[in-house]
Amino acid sequence: MHRQNLYTYHMKYTLKTISIILYFGTFFGVFSANAQSDYIKGRWSVQAGHSKYKDFGKKLYGKTLGMSDYRLAVNYGITTHLEMGIYGGIAQTANLAPLDSNFTGFLVYNSSPSFGIQAQYHLLPYWIKSNDFRFDLYVKGSFGFRKTQHRLSAENNGIFPEYAAGIGAAFYVLKNVGIYGDYTYGKFNTVRNSLQRSALRYGIVVKF
Repeated sequence: MHRQNLYTYHMKYTLKTISIILYFGTFFGVFSANAQSDYIKGRWSVQAGHSKYKDFGKKLYGKTLGMSDYRLAVNYGITTHLEMGIYGGIAQTANLAPLDSNFTGFLVYNSSPSFGIQAQYHLLPYWIKSNDFRFDLYVKGSFGFRKTQHRLSAENNGIFPEYAAGIGAAFYVLKNVGIYGDYTYGKFNTVRNSLQRSALRYGIVVKF
């Protein structure tokens, strides 16, 4: 019963989030359809993405407990290579309220918002000069804070720093709308003693 309820909850949550991301992607795509396409400098880009974080390493029904982190970032091209931006996100944490030493018990869901700044340094402009190029390749770094609200663990409540650095790439299926993926290594504060050290984030990117 617990497995079925958990699966149904995550399916509804995931489908709802995908619908929201597609809605905003379509909106910004239409908005920017007639905009001047610039490679990096002077352009705006919006990233709407998802990443799966882990908590503690505890498992339920053979799966590691964690949370799906959804993030919206807005970037602006400062130079030919450098984008700076801000991000904000929200995560839904699934935590196990243990009833015994074997970690059997019931699930408690908590919201965990985050916010911060990020920078992306693009590599392809060293070789590609086109204003209508469909690929991005970059190294990135971010620093921010996450607010945790664990109702069953007071020591994990509060606002904690998080930071990461890594690589990313994007492919624009349409002139201004594409998909992206980042792989970063750092500190992702889902809880005070989180095992999370790396993260894969993917989603939709729009430039205008």
